[in-house]
Amino acid sequence: MPITPTALPDDETIDSICDLSSKLDALDRPRKMIAAKTGIKEDTLKSDANRGSMSRARQRLIAAAYNFSVDHTSWRDPRPNGDQRKDTIAQFRKYIFGPGLAIVASASVTKLRKGFARLRVDGLNVTQSTPKRDEPLGLLDEGDLEPCDIGAGVKVGLAQFRLVIGLPERDGVAMRRSDRQTRADKAIAVTARSTDEAPEFDYVATRPPFNGHFRGDEELGLCRGLQAGDTLEIVAKAMFDDAFVEKDGPPLGDPLKERLREALSKIEAMGFADGDGWVILCSQQLKVREAS
Repeated sequence: MPITPTALPDDETIDSICDLSSKLDALDRPRKMIAAKTGIKEDTLKSDANRGSMSRARQRLIAAAYNFSVDHTSWRDPRPNGDQRKDTIAQFRKYIFGPGLAIVASASVTKLRKGFARLRVDGLNVTQSTPKRDEPLGLLDEGDLEPCDIGAGVKVGLAQFRLVIGLPERDGVAMRRSDRQTRADKAIAVTARSTDEAPEFDYVATRPPFNGHFRGDEELGLCRGLQAGDTLEIVAKAMFDDAFVEKDGPPLGDPLKERLREALSKIEAMGFADGDGWVILCSQQLKVREAS
């Protein structure tokens, strides 16, 4: 129900408000939501936004509905456009919603010294706009994939692997994903599998083996429900029987498979001896913190 405040002598005073339109959008979208909560006509809000000014009576109605002070400098800031304009919008969002969230990525820990896969997942521009706490955090992937020397000059390549995103096990935490993407000019096909609550991605070389650098130009997915202090566990792994190929692409024959098995068994923490057939390629942690 719209709030009806007590009339004050300065109700009709008009104040200039820097980028009023963006500040209204930060409070609620679409704008009819503000109209419903305050009783201010949507057309009036539109006119005020276009003009960049608003009566104090309407300001007070909005402030009462969204629990902020109209006297706060981040709201009633008459500074000009440009960098100062961007700063006042960010400060207003921070004032209303508190600091946003950012993702801090640890270095990727590669299990094989010379490679196969060196991967990194990062947060996407989350500190630049001081996002609301309930806005999703995007993840971008990047990596270097190449055949690996397993001894005596013998190289084995990688044709596919699985990237596992370990999200916090809490209601509301999930990752919205695109079903299919590509990387490195379509040299790599990326397919989402499993569920939004336990996201996994299969990476497959269209012309095996993988050989070179890639960086995703679109998000792997958007994570919702994260909180400061959360940790995301990232693991890249490959199925021993299916993922490895000769350096030129053909499947491994039995002699090469046995040499690869011996090479992997000598590497501590490969995760190869757990009996499920998966070889751990690399791992990483992502920490969620408050944005500065």
